[in-house]
Amino acid sequence: MLKKSLSIYFFVFLLAAIISGCCDCNTQTFRFKWKNMELNSLSYVLDSDRIVTLPDTSTDFSGKRYALLVTLNGERIASDLPLPGLMNQAYACKCPENDFLPNYFINEIQVYSVNAFDTVHPAGARVTEYFKSSRTSDQGRIELVPVNPVSFDGRYYGWGTSLSLFLDNKPTLGHKHQFEVTVTFTDGSSFTELTPELTF
Repeated sequence: MLKKSLSIYFFVFLLAAIISGCCDCNTQTFRFKWKNMELNSLSYVLDSDRIVTLPDTSTDFSGKRYALLVTLNGERIASDLPLPGLMNQAYACKCPENDFLPNYFINEIQVYSVNAFDTVHPAGARVTEYFKSSRTSDQGRIELVPVNPVSFDGRYYGWGTSLSLFLDNKPTLGHKHQFEVTVTFTDGSSFTELTPELTF
């Protein structure tokens, strides 16, 4: 009887040790497809080591810096669920966050000016080079960099993503301007949207 009790206690102790050393986080991988694109306006301020952005519902940017917020929305197409582990709730574990993966990744972003932008960019010309993306340098400073190739960390935190495009040079011809934005994915598909008419 004593041997049987010792065997049971040993088995329970061994099982607890194994489980405590292994953490089944039950992390999910959600897969989604791109559904649509939205464009919104931002105003921004360049600080010494950061960019401060503010949502801006106005269309007058004559005294402000202008930025485009490109939002790509997706919808779920599948999920991968690992099997739940035994007693995984009984031990404190540090688990990674869920993964969100699109069916195709962003290949490039192009911006066109509906109106004549300056003397070398007539109506309909591509003006992507006048817009900048942002990234964090090795020193921890925020830098403005070319939009393409698309700077992205490869991780999505929901059913889609958003990117800010900062206008680095304002138009010099006329005051009313409109932009057309095209986002192309790795399968060749794309979304195209127009901004409202803006004043600079």
